[in-house]
Amino acid sequence: MGNSLSSELQKKQSKRRLASAAALVMKVIYPDGRMEEYYGESLTAEKALEGSSGCCVCSADEMRLAARPPTLSDGDELRRGQLYFVLPAAATRRPLTLPDLCRLAVMADAAMRRSILRELAGRRRRNGVVNGHRKYN
Repeated sequence: MGNSLSSELQKKQSKRRLASAAALVMKVIYPDGRMEEYYGESLTAEKALEGSSGCCVCSADEMRLAARPPTLSDGDELRRGQLYFVLPAAATRRPLTLPDLCRLAVMADAAMRRSILRELAGRRRRNGVVNGHRKYN
């Protein structure tokens, strides 16, 4: 019984740590589906756009159905704990449709899943487990 209580406490503490870490990170999803996570440092829209010519940064929280996605100005700072999309400028000139929002949601889900899988793979390697097998030296 004591082990069960200890395990539950560890799960709660782990969830709190994850929630506080998520509040510190800015996630930016690019048109090619990759996601960059920025911790600690301040980040402007201009910096997030490096290497993405002809694109704009949009906050996922500000996107609405049947409305044009509001874009951030180059000097605007991204907020911690927020998700952003880098969209082609042409996509910001027309109202978002339901299929547009669904496509962005699927892209964000896939990017976050890949990020989690990479993190888990890194932990397993650090702990001596690779592809489900523990290495013994």
